[in-house]
Parts: sequence; structure tokens; C-alpha cells
Amino acid sequence: EILEIKTGVPSHITETDLDSYIESVLAEVPDYTPSDRETVCEGCYVDMEVEEKAKGSEEPADEQGSRMYGVGNGDLQPSFEKNIIGMRTGETSEFTVRPEGDSEAEEYSYVVKINGIYEAETYDMESVPDEFLYREFGSRNMDEFRAYCLADMYSASASIENAALSDAFAEYEKSCKVRIPDGLLDQKYGQMKDILKTMNGEEKIGEFAESLSYNSVEDLYDDLRTQTAEALEDELICEALWEKLGMEMDDKEFESYLQSQASAMSIEDIHEYIRDFDTAYESGEEYMRRQYVIQSMKGFIASKAQPVRDEEARMTDVMTDETKTE
Repeated sequence: EILEIKTGVPSHITETDLDSYIESVLAEVPDYTPSDRETVCEGCYVDMEVEEKAKGSEEPADEQGSRMYGVGNGDLQPSFEKNIIGMRTGETSEFTVRPEGDSEAEEYSYVVKINGIYEAETYDMESVPDEFLYREFGSRNMDEFRAYCLADMYSASASIENAALSDAFAEYEKSCKVRIPDGLLDQKYGQMKDILKTMNGEEKIGEFAESLSYNSVEDLYDDLRTQTAEALEDELICEALWEKLGMEMDDKEFESYLQSQASAMSIEDIHEYIRDFDTAYESGEEYMRRQYVIQSMKGFIASKAQPVRDEEARMTDVMTDETKTE
């Protein structure tokens, strides 16, 4: 069976692709120069400070530092712009504005200070000054900027491609039938609760739930059970595929896996890291060995997704029925 995963990412970046990207980046970053205009008017850019608060309230709803806004280009709502047009640099004004299109909406009070009035100029590849490239992007010249943009394009390409590869397992999972043995979900859920309490401290679970925007610890545990069920299906599929392919655990690779996981958590002692996963159900090492199997099989499935770019930018998977598992 052929699995198709859309990416929309070119496998090779041409000079034309790079030129188009550079032009688009330059078009999005204007160069601001002080304007000869004495007052704010449509078509200019304004460096201003804005404090916003609900009408009648003393507490600011939003307080922004100095920022650049375009007048007449959609940055600001028209009713707001009407109040700042005609203001001069250094001037402060307070006014009330109701959100556009809603006559019953609450009015907001604004205190605005104009710090400067500017003109905006955009460059293309032929006209952009080196000083602008250095000021905005840290590139000393166009050659350095081209290298910067090329690296940015490849970084975005790799990120999207990696996401597409991870989707390979989700596609593969659709072809599998999974039955969770009676009692296993309760056991795994209990195990995950124990790990959560060990890593965060049982007395601080409430604070942990609140930090993740849960309304209560019960909501946290409900979500944990749902996630545990989904992870358990992944685990059963990966373990079945591991067995079907006759895979064996390589101790050196497993140790490298542990090192990478501990480093990601800024833990130097691997044994200390493993102990965090000790529960009444199994040792931390047994838990990590199962995680290694899962990651290995997900990597194996993803490796079968060979990027084949065509006009529809599809990534085609070459996995056959022989590696399907039920």
C-alpha cells in the first residue's frame, strides 16, 4: 500500500527560488527615515506609545512601548486614526474609541504619545544598501544575506519535512487494528500518574495543573488518561512491529538514547534520570527500554517515507503490506 503525505517543500532550492525569497523578505522589512511632514497624516508612519484601558477604568488593559504604525495601511482602525491625524512629534493626546462595526461594544480610552513621524522605503536586491542589511539582519553585504536566506529556507524545509515524516506513523497507524487487553489501560494510567507525582511532587500537582491551564487536578488526570490510551495504542503497534521484524536491543544504542534523553532534561546522571520513572509496575529501566522500542519503530516507519517531489509536492511512502501488523 502506498501512503502519501503532502509537504509542499521543494527538495532542491534553485537560485530563482532563493531570489524570490530574498525579494519577499526585503518587501516585508521597510527602512524608516524621518519625514519632512510636521504632523501625522495618511500615508506616513508613526512611532508612538499607546496606553489602552476600558472606559471608566484606572487599570490599563494594554500598555505598549514605542512601536511603529502605518497610518492608512490597515495597522490601525479608522476611528483611532482620526484622533491622531494632525498630531505633532512630542505631543500627547487622550481620546475614547469604540471598536469598529459594533455599536454596543465597550468603549476604550487611549493615551497616545507621538515620538516621531517617518517615511517608509522598501528595497529590492539591486537597491538595498549594505548598512540596511547589517542593521536589520546582521549581514555585511548581499553575499552574506544570500547565505542567511538560503540557510533559513533549508531550515524551514527541514522542519516541515520532519513534521511530514512524523505523520508517516499516524498514516501507518490507520491500517492497524488495536485491542487493548483488559486492565492494561488502568495499569498504564496508574503508572503515568505515579511518574507525574514523582517528577513534580505529589503536594504540588495542583500548582502543576494550574501552570498548564487546567481548571482542576481532575481535569489534568482526565486528559492524562486520554493521552495514556492513545500512547498505549502506539506502544502496542510498535512492540508488535518490533517483534515481527525480529529486532533486538543494542545496548550501546540504548545507552546513547538514554544520554540524549537525559541531556534534553539537563540531567547529567543517567541513573538519576532513570530513577524518575520507577513505579510500582516496573523499573525505570524497563520503562525506558519500552520507550526506546517505540521511538525506534516510529523512526523505522518514518524512514520508509521517501521524499518524492512532483507538481503536487507529495511525499510517497514505500512501505508494503509485508510490514503491516495487526
